[in-house]
Parts: sequence; structure tokens; C-alpha cells
Amino acid sequence: MRFTFILFTVLLYCGFAQAQLPARGSLAVKLPSVIFFNEVNGKPFIPYEQSGISGSPFINQEWKLCVIKLNDGRYFEDVPIKLNNFNETILYRSSAGKELEVSKGVITEVQMPDTTENGVAIRHFCNGFKPVDNNDENTFYEVLDRGRVDLLLCRKVKMSETTIIGSGTEKEYQSFQDYYMSVGNIPVKCKKSSSFFIELFADKKDLVKKYIDDYNLKFKSEKDCRRIVSYYNSL
Repeated sequence: MRFTFILFTVLLYCGFAQAQLPARGSLAVKLPSVIFFNEVNGKPFIPYEQSGISGSPFINQEWKLCVIKLNDGRYFEDVPIKLNNFNETILYRSSAGKELEVSKGVITEVQMPDTTENGVAIRHFCNGFKPVDNNDENTFYEVLDRGRVDLLLCRKVKMSETTIIGSGTEKEYQSFQDYYMSVGNIPVKCKKSSSFFIELFADKKDLVKKYIDDYNLKFKSEKDCRRIVSYYNSL
């Protein structure tokens, strides 16, 4: 039995180590989340709501049953997690009900289900990109479009302090976001201008410029960025 388990684990690693995170339910061999809980060293988590800081550092406030990939190539399904954008760690709930934090770098990819007006969508988060700006290799990005270039959304949370006369200091988690293009695993921050995309997609410059002009893209919203990246990846 032990040999069979080891063989399955090796086959799983070899088959998917270089692939994208597989869809939920598509794995030939499914390693139950209890194995993840038993093998990953987590540290006790102190709830942020008890620390006197308003707001939240998490991208998802409720537990989500996710597909995750570890840094050794293994995959696990139905792991209840929360993604912390303040310190780029992941909180998980053990089989005993304990809330634990996974050390940075242990989890490299996450598929997170999310309910939308059109049904359930799967959001894909990953790290491991080259450091840029204030982001390092542990920074999680949400992949919005994938192809020759990837469109990435980087959400960050910072802590702000406000001094109120007579009441002391109040702390609050504040979120902000930036869009990046990943070219050869190197993120490049997006600029809200057509010239940025025309220059970045220089190999298809004329087609890209025509598409931008035809659809009057202004790049003031995520929608325009998605459209031009999806178009370029289709060429």
C-alpha cells in the first residue's frame, strides 16, 4: 500500500509539474486535503479582528474550497483557504478546525471558486514571478488572461494609521490594485495608454493599433486591457 501511494505521488508530480493548474475534478489521482494538513507546517493564526485593526487583509472573507499546488509540484483539492494580501501568506483550516498560516513559498498556485451573476467562476492565483516594484517572488497575482503574454492583477493591502485627537490612533487595512503584463515571467506594470500596448506588442504593432482604433479603447478600465490582451494572444 505504501509503495502504491508513493508511485501515485511520483506520477502525479511528473505529469503536472510543468503544466497549468488542472481543473477541479480532472486529476487522475486525487490526494485528499488531510494529507496536506498533516504535511504542511502551519503556525497558529491570530484573527485580525481581535487586533484592533478595521478592514480585512483577505481577498476572500469566507472560506473557499480551493485546488492548490505546492512548491514540490503536488496538487490538492478542496482545501479551505483564505488568501492574505497583506503579508502574501495563505490561511487554511485544518481537519481539527484550527486556523493555521502556511509559510511563504509553500503554495505556488490556487484555483478559487467565486460566485458571480453568471454562475460560478474559477479565479486563478499564482506567484513565482520575477521581483518588480515592491513585489517579490512570493507575491500572488490573479491571472486574468493567459497566452503569449499574461494579464495579471496584483492586489495589495497596506495598513494606514490615523491620529484622532482625544481618541488615539486608529489602524485600518486599505486595499489597492495594479495591472501587469507578464512577458517571459517578468511583470511589467500596465500604463493607461494605447502607446504602452502598441509598443509592448511591437511584433503585431499595426494589427494592435488598428484594433485599438476600431474599438476606441481608452484603457481606463480592466475591460479594455482584457480585450487587447485577448486579441493579441489570438493572433
